Amino acid sequence: MIGIQSCFDCLGHCCILSETGRIDSLPRLKKVACTCRIRRLGPVIRHLKVFLVLLASGLIALSFLPDRPFEPDPQNLPADFDSYYGAQRTLSRSLGVPEHSQEKILEFGAQTELCFLYIHGFTASRGEGEEVVDALAQKFRANTYYVRLPGHGSNPEDLRKQTSTDYLQAVEEAYHAFRNRGKRCFVIATSMGGLLALHLASRHPELAGLILASPAAGFHEFYIPWISHPWVLPLLGTLSGDRLSRNASQATPEQSVRWYQEKYTASYAAVFELWRRVARPAVYAKIQQPVLLMYYYRDEEHQDSSVDVKAMLQMFSELGERGGHPQSRTLPIARGNHVLLSRYVDSDRELARREMQRFIEDVTQEK
Repeated sequence: MIGIQSCFDCLGHCCILSETGRIDSLPRLKKVACTCRIRRLGPVIRHLKVFLVLLASGLIALSFLPDRPFEPDPQNLPADFDSYYGAQRTLSRSLGVPEHSQEKILEFGAQTELCFLYIHGFTASRGEGEEVVDALAQKFRANTYYVRLPGHGSNPEDLRKQTSTDYLQAVEEAYHAFRNRGKRCFVIATSMGGLLALHLASRHPELAGLILASPAAGFHEFYIPWISHPWVLPLLGTLSGDRLSRNASQATPEQSVRWYQEKYTASYAAVFELWRRVARPAVYAKIQQPVLLMYYYRDEEHQDSSVDVKAMLQMFSELGERGGHPQSRTLPIARGNHVLLSRYVDSDRELARREMQRFIEDVTQEK
Protein backbone atom coordinates (compact mmCIF):
# COMPACT_ATOMS: atom_id res chain seq x y z
CA MET A 1 0.00 0.00 0.00
CA ILE A 2 1.74 3.17 -1.27
CA GLY A 3 1.72 6.03 1.21
CA ILE A 4 2.18 3.86 4.31
CA GLN A 5 5.52 3.75 6.10
CA SER A 6 5.96 0.70 8.35
CA CYS A 7 8.34 0.68 11.25
CA PHE A 8 9.07 -2.93 12.24
CA ASP A 9 11.72 -2.05 14.77
CA CYS A 10 9.20 -0.52 17.12
CA LEU A 11 7.22 -3.63 18.00
CA GLY A 12 5.53 -3.87 14.57
CA HIS A 13 3.48 -0.67 14.85
CA CYS A 14 2.99 1.77 11.94
CA CYS A 15 3.13 5.52 12.11
CA ILE A 16 0.65 6.93 9.59
CA LEU A 17 -0.16 10.52 8.79
CA SER A 18 -3.18 11.36 6.65
CA GLU A 19 -3.73 14.79 5.12
CA THR A 20 -7.51 14.42 5.31
CA GLY A 21 -7.80 12.20 8.38
CA ARG A 22 -10.13 9.89 6.38
CA ILE A 23 -9.35 6.21 6.17
CA ASP A 24 -10.80 6.00 2.64
CA SER A 25 -8.31 8.51 1.21
CA LEU A 26 -5.44 6.01 0.76
CA PRO A 27 -4.15 7.60 -2.44
CA ARG A 28 -3.65 10.87 -0.68
CA LEU A 29 -1.69 9.42 2.26
CA LYS A 30 1.72 10.94 2.64
CA LYS A 31 4.91 9.18 3.71
CA VAL A 32 6.22 10.34 7.06
CA ALA A 33 9.19 9.36 9.17
CA CYS A 34 8.36 7.14 12.13
CA THR A 35 8.77 8.87 15.44
CA CYS A 36 8.53 5.91 17.83
CA ARG A 37 8.14 7.02 21.43
CA ILE A 38 9.36 3.70 22.74
CA ARG A 39 12.61 4.13 20.82
CA ARG A 40 13.05 7.65 22.18
CA LEU A 41 12.49 6.37 25.74
CA GLY A 42 14.92 3.50 25.28
CA PRO A 43 17.93 5.15 27.00
CA VAL A 44 15.75 6.27 29.92
CA ILE A 45 14.38 2.75 30.39
CA ARG A 46 17.87 1.26 30.23
CA HIS A 47 19.15 3.68 32.88
CA LEU A 48 16.12 2.95 35.05
CA LYS A 49 16.80 -0.78 34.82
CA VAL A 50 20.41 -0.25 35.83
CA PHE A 51 19.32 1.88 38.78
CA LEU A 52 16.81 -0.72 39.97
CA VAL A 53 19.38 -3.52 39.67
CA LEU A 54 21.91 -1.48 41.67
CA LEU A 55 19.29 -0.58 44.28
CA ALA A 56 18.21 -4.20 44.69
CA SER A 57 21.83 -5.33 44.93
CA GLY A 58 22.53 -2.69 47.54
CA LEU A 59 19.52 -3.68 49.64
CA ILE A 60 20.53 -7.34 49.50
CA ALA A 61 24.11 -6.49 50.46
CA LEU A 62 22.98 -4.30 53.34
CA SER A 63 20.67 -7.03 54.61
CA PHE A 64 23.73 -9.20 55.32
CA LEU A 65 25.47 -6.58 57.45
CA PRO A 66 25.63 -7.54 61.14
CA ASP A 67 22.89 -6.26 63.43
CA ARG A 68 23.60 -4.01 66.35
CA PRO A 69 23.93 -6.16 69.49
CA PHE A 70 21.71 -5.17 72.40
CA GLU A 71 23.02 -4.67 75.88
CA PRO A 72 20.81 -2.92 78.42
CA ASP A 73 22.03 0.36 79.83
CA PRO A 74 22.95 -0.57 83.41
CA GLN A 75 22.57 3.01 84.62
CA ASN A 76 18.86 2.92 83.78
CA LEU A 77 18.09 -0.40 85.46
CA PRO A 78 15.89 0.46 88.47
CA ALA A 79 16.94 -0.40 92.00
CA ASP A 80 13.47 -1.26 93.29
CA PHE A 81 9.98 -1.68 91.90
CA ASP A 82 8.17 1.02 93.89
CA SER A 83 10.41 3.85 92.72
CA TYR A 84 10.40 2.47 89.18
CA TYR A 85 6.60 2.19 89.07
CA GLY A 86 6.14 5.68 90.49
CA ALA A 87 8.48 7.16 87.88
CA GLN A 88 6.70 5.34 85.05
CA ARG A 89 3.27 6.51 86.16
CA THR A 90 4.53 10.08 86.49
CA LEU A 91 5.95 9.93 82.98
CA SER A 92 2.70 8.54 81.56
CA ARG A 93 0.64 11.29 83.15
CA SER A 94 3.03 13.96 81.87
CA LEU A 95 2.57 12.59 78.33
CA GLY A 96 -1.21 12.64 78.62
CA VAL A 97 -1.61 8.85 78.57
CA PRO A 98 -5.16 7.98 79.71
CA GLU A 99 -5.59 5.87 82.83
CA HIS A 100 -6.73 2.77 80.93
CA SER A 101 -3.49 2.74 78.93
CA GLN A 102 -1.03 3.49 81.72
CA GLU A 103 1.08 0.97 83.60
CA LYS A 104 -0.84 -1.17 86.09
CA ILE A 105 0.08 -3.30 89.07
CA LEU A 106 -2.06 -5.95 90.79
CA GLU A 107 -0.62 -6.73 94.21
CA PHE A 108 -1.30 -9.67 96.51
CA GLY A 109 1.69 -9.28 98.79
CA ALA A 110 5.28 -8.10 98.91
CA GLN A 111 6.34 -11.33 97.18
CA THR A 112 3.98 -14.00 95.89
CA GLU A 113 4.72 -17.54 94.78
CA LEU A 114 4.17 -16.51 91.15
CA CYS A 115 4.27 -13.19 89.35
CA PHE A 116 3.13 -12.27 85.83
CA LEU A 117 4.68 -9.65 83.56
CA TYR A 118 2.45 -8.65 80.62
CA ILE A 119 3.86 -7.03 77.44
CA HIS A 120 1.40 -5.61 74.89
CA GLY A 121 1.87 -5.35 71.14
CA PHE A 122 2.51 -2.63 68.58
CA THR A 123 0.16 0.41 68.82
CA ALA A 124 -1.71 -1.34 71.66
CA SER A 125 -2.13 -1.03 75.42
CA ARG A 126 -2.74 -3.30 78.39
CA GLY A 127 -6.36 -3.69 77.20
CA GLU A 128 -4.99 -6.17 74.67
CA GLY A 129 -4.74 -8.82 77.38
CA GLU A 130 -6.05 -7.33 80.61
CA GLU A 131 -9.26 -9.33 81.01
CA VAL A 132 -7.65 -12.78 80.79
CA VAL A 133 -4.47 -11.86 82.66
CA ASP A 134 -6.44 -10.22 85.49
CA ALA A 135 -8.41 -13.46 85.88
CA LEU A 136 -5.20 -15.50 86.08
CA ALA A 137 -3.73 -13.07 88.61
CA GLN A 138 -6.77 -13.53 90.83
CA LYS A 139 -6.70 -17.32 90.41
CA PHE A 140 -3.04 -17.68 91.41
CA ARG A 141 -2.91 -14.65 93.74
CA ALA A 142 0.06 -13.54 91.68
CA ASN A 143 1.52 -10.05 91.62
CA THR A 144 1.02 -8.82 88.06
CA TYR A 145 2.53 -5.88 86.18
CA TYR A 146 1.41 -4.46 82.84
CA VAL A 147 4.19 -2.71 80.93
CA ARG A 148 3.47 0.37 78.83
CA LEU A 149 5.93 0.33 75.97
CA PRO A 150 7.50 3.71 75.08
CA GLY A 151 5.59 5.72 72.51
CA HIS A 152 2.31 3.98 73.27
CA GLY A 153 -0.82 5.50 74.73
CA SER A 154 0.18 9.10 74.06
CA ASN A 155 0.20 10.03 70.36
CA PRO A 156 1.49 8.77 66.97
CA GLU A 157 4.31 11.30 67.03
CA ASP A 158 5.75 9.63 70.15
CA LEU A 159 5.41 6.22 68.52
CA ARG A 160 7.32 7.39 65.45
CA LYS A 161 10.38 8.27 67.57
CA GLN A 162 10.88 4.79 69.04
CA THR A 163 13.51 2.25 68.02
CA SER A 164 13.79 -1.46 68.67
CA THR A 165 16.47 -0.68 71.27
CA ASP A 166 13.99 1.55 73.12
CA TYR A 167 11.52 -1.34 73.32
CA LEU A 168 14.16 -3.85 74.43
CA GLN A 169 15.50 -1.48 77.08
CA ALA A 170 12.01 -0.77 78.44
CA VAL A 171 11.26 -4.47 78.87
CA GLU A 172 14.62 -5.14 80.53
CA GLU A 173 13.97 -2.33 82.99
CA ALA A 174 10.47 -3.59 83.78
CA TYR A 175 11.67 -7.14 84.36
CA HIS A 176 14.65 -6.02 86.43
CA ALA A 177 12.36 -3.99 88.71
CA PHE A 178 9.51 -6.51 88.95
CA ARG A 179 11.16 -9.94 88.93
CA ASN A 180 11.52 -10.22 92.72
CA ARG A 181 7.83 -9.58 93.31
CA GLY A 182 7.30 -13.32 92.77
CA LYS A 183 9.39 -16.42 93.47
CA ARG A 184 8.77 -17.57 89.89
CA CYS A 185 8.03 -15.15 87.06
CA PHE A 186 6.00 -15.86 83.92
CA VAL A 187 5.94 -13.47 80.97
CA ILE A 188 2.69 -13.15 78.99
CA ALA A 189 2.81 -11.24 75.72
CA THR A 190 0.88 -10.45 72.55
CA SER A 191 2.15 -9.86 68.98
CA MET A 192 5.22 -7.58 69.02
CA GLY A 193 5.29 -8.10 72.76
CA GLY A 194 5.95 -11.75 71.97
CA LEU A 195 9.22 -10.82 70.26
CA LEU A 196 10.22 -8.82 73.32
CA ALA A 197 9.31 -11.75 75.58
CA LEU A 198 11.37 -14.17 73.48
CA HIS A 199 14.37 -11.86 73.63
CA LEU A 200 13.96 -11.49 77.39
CA ALA A 201 13.79 -15.26 77.86
CA SER A 202 16.92 -15.76 75.75
CA ARG A 203 18.81 -13.50 78.19
CA HIS A 204 17.23 -14.68 81.44
CA PRO A 205 17.08 -18.45 81.85
CA GLU A 206 15.62 -18.03 85.35
CA LEU A 207 12.25 -17.08 83.87
CA ALA A 208 9.65 -19.72 84.76
CA GLY A 209 7.90 -19.70 81.38
CA LEU A 210 6.44 -17.80 78.44
CA ILE A 211 2.85 -17.49 77.26
CA LEU A 212 2.78 -16.06 73.74
CA ALA A 213 -0.42 -14.95 72.01
CA SER A 214 0.15 -14.43 68.27
CA PRO A 215 3.87 -13.55 68.55
CA ALA A 216 5.16 -11.60 65.56
CA ALA A 217 7.54 -14.36 64.43
CA GLY A 218 6.98 -13.61 60.74
CA PHE A 219 4.79 -11.69 58.33
CA HIS A 220 2.83 -12.46 55.19
CA GLU A 221 4.63 -9.78 53.15
CA PHE A 222 7.52 -11.38 51.27
CA TYR A 223 9.64 -8.21 51.16
CA ILE A 224 9.99 -7.61 54.91
CA PRO A 225 13.19 -9.69 55.29
CA TRP A 226 14.88 -7.45 52.72
CA ILE A 227 13.82 -4.13 54.23
CA SER A 228 14.12 -4.97 57.92
CA HIS A 229 17.79 -4.07 58.35
CA PRO A 230 18.48 -0.78 60.21
CA TRP A 231 20.72 0.34 57.34
CA VAL A 232 17.89 -0.09 54.85
CA LEU A 233 14.82 1.19 56.69
CA PRO A 234 15.85 4.88 56.90
CA LEU A 235 16.54 4.88 53.14
CA LEU A 236 13.15 3.42 52.35
CA GLY A 237 11.46 5.86 54.69
CA THR A 238 13.08 8.75 52.87
CA LEU A 239 12.11 7.41 49.45
CA SER A 240 8.50 6.58 50.33
CA GLY A 241 7.75 9.57 52.52
CA ASP A 242 6.57 9.42 56.12
CA ARG A 243 2.78 9.44 55.89
CA LEU A 244 0.19 9.31 58.65
CA SER A 245 -2.14 6.49 57.67
CA ARG A 246 -5.39 5.37 59.26
CA ASN A 247 -6.31 1.77 59.98
CA ALA A 248 -8.40 0.21 57.24
CA SER A 249 -10.81 -1.58 59.58
CA GLN A 250 -13.47 0.28 61.51
CA ALA A 251 -12.77 0.31 65.25
CA THR A 252 -15.33 0.39 68.04
CA PRO A 253 -15.18 3.30 70.49
CA GLU A 254 -13.53 1.03 73.10
CA GLN A 255 -10.93 -0.16 70.61
CA SER A 256 -10.15 3.32 69.32
CA VAL A 257 -8.96 4.52 72.74
CA ARG A 258 -6.81 1.42 73.41
CA TRP A 259 -5.12 1.02 70.03
CA TYR A 260 -3.73 3.78 67.85
CA GLN A 261 -5.98 4.24 64.84
CA GLU A 262 -3.37 6.33 63.02
CA LYS A 263 0.37 5.79 62.74
CA TYR A 264 3.28 7.06 60.68
CA THR A 265 5.03 4.84 58.16
CA ALA A 266 8.30 5.35 60.04
CA SER A 267 6.80 3.71 63.12
CA TYR A 268 7.05 0.29 61.47
CA ALA A 269 10.85 0.56 61.31
CA ALA A 270 11.19 -0.36 64.99
CA VAL A 271 8.92 -3.39 64.56
CA PHE A 272 10.76 -4.76 61.53
CA GLU A 273 14.16 -4.14 63.09
CA LEU A 274 13.04 -5.87 66.29
CA TRP A 275 11.78 -8.83 64.25
CA ARG A 276 15.15 -9.08 62.50
CA ARG A 277 17.05 -9.01 65.80
CA VAL A 278 14.90 -11.60 67.58
CA ALA A 279 13.24 -13.92 65.03
CA ARG A 280 16.25 -16.11 64.32
CA PRO A 281 17.35 -19.63 65.26
CA ALA A 282 20.31 -18.37 67.33
CA VAL A 283 17.91 -16.58 69.69
CA TYR A 284 15.32 -19.34 69.76
CA ALA A 285 17.94 -21.95 70.66
CA LYS A 286 18.73 -20.09 73.90
CA ILE A 287 15.14 -20.37 75.16
CA GLN A 288 15.03 -23.40 77.44
CA GLN A 289 11.91 -22.39 79.37
CA PRO A 290 8.48 -23.95 78.76
CA VAL A 291 6.46 -22.01 76.19
CA LEU A 292 2.73 -21.91 75.46
CA LEU A 293 2.11 -20.68 71.91
CA MET A 294 -1.46 -19.61 71.07
CA TYR A 295 -2.57 -18.54 67.61
CA TYR A 296 -5.73 -18.03 65.59
CA TYR A 297 -6.25 -20.77 63.03
CA ARG A 298 -9.40 -22.51 61.82
CA ASP A 299 -8.43 -23.32 58.23
CA GLU A 300 -6.47 -21.76 55.38
CA GLU A 301 -9.13 -19.12 54.81
CA HIS A 302 -9.66 -18.30 58.47
CA GLN A 303 -6.39 -17.58 60.25
CA ASP A 304 -4.26 -14.74 61.57
CA SER A 305 -3.98 -12.09 58.85
CA SER A 306 -1.38 -9.99 60.67
CA VAL A 307 1.24 -12.60 61.56
CA ASP A 308 2.19 -15.71 59.60
CA VAL A 309 1.02 -18.88 61.39
CA LYS A 310 3.68 -20.96 59.64
CA ALA A 311 6.38 -18.64 60.97
CA MET A 312 5.01 -18.99 64.51
CA LEU A 313 5.09 -22.78 64.27
CA GLN A 314 8.58 -22.69 62.78
CA MET A 315 9.70 -20.54 65.70
CA PHE A 316 8.18 -23.03 68.13
CA SER A 317 10.02 -25.94 66.50
CA GLU A 318 13.36 -24.15 66.95
CA LEU A 319 13.03 -23.38 70.66
CA GLY A 320 15.79 -24.79 72.84
CA GLU A 321 18.93 -26.64 71.89
CA ARG A 322 17.41 -30.11 72.27
CA GLY A 323 13.87 -29.78 71.00
CA GLY A 324 12.58 -27.36 73.62
CA HIS A 325 11.07 -27.92 77.05
CA PRO A 326 8.83 -30.99 77.45
CA GLN A 327 6.04 -28.81 78.88
CA SER A 328 5.99 -26.54 75.83
CA ARG A 329 2.81 -26.76 73.76
CA THR A 330 0.79 -25.06 71.03
CA LEU A 331 -2.87 -24.06 71.04
CA PRO A 332 -4.68 -23.20 67.79
CA ILE A 333 -7.84 -21.18 68.49
CA ALA A 334 -10.55 -21.62 65.88
CA ARG A 335 -12.66 -18.62 66.92
CA GLY A 336 -10.32 -15.72 67.17
CA ASN A 337 -8.38 -12.84 65.71
CA HIS A 338 -4.81 -11.67 65.81
CA VAL A 339 -5.64 -10.35 69.28
CA LEU A 340 -6.73 -13.30 71.43
CA LEU A 341 -6.90 -12.11 75.04
CA SER A 342 -8.87 -8.85 74.87
CA ARG A 343 -12.48 -8.27 75.84
CA TYR A 344 -12.63 -5.70 73.05
CA VAL A 345 -11.92 -8.20 70.25
CA ASP A 346 -13.99 -11.28 69.51
CA SER A 347 -12.16 -14.53 70.31
CA ASP A 348 -12.49 -17.66 72.40
CA ARG A 349 -10.98 -16.07 75.50
CA GLU A 350 -12.36 -18.73 77.82
CA LEU A 351 -10.47 -21.45 75.97
CA ALA A 352 -7.31 -19.34 76.11
CA ARG A 353 -7.75 -18.69 79.85
CA ARG A 354 -8.30 -22.37 80.66
CA GLU A 355 -5.25 -23.50 78.71
CA MET A 356 -3.09 -20.74 80.16
CA GLN A 357 -4.14 -21.79 83.65
CA ARG A 358 -3.45 -25.46 82.91
CA PHE A 359 -0.04 -24.59 81.47
CA ILE A 360 0.95 -22.57 84.54
CA GLU A 361 -0.23 -25.35 86.86
CA ASP A 362 1.68 -28.00 84.93
CA VAL A 363 4.88 -25.97 84.91
CA THR A 364 4.74 -25.01 88.59
CA GLN A 365 3.91 -28.55 89.74
CA GLU A 366 6.79 -30.03 87.77
CA LYS A 367 9.62 -31.29 89.96
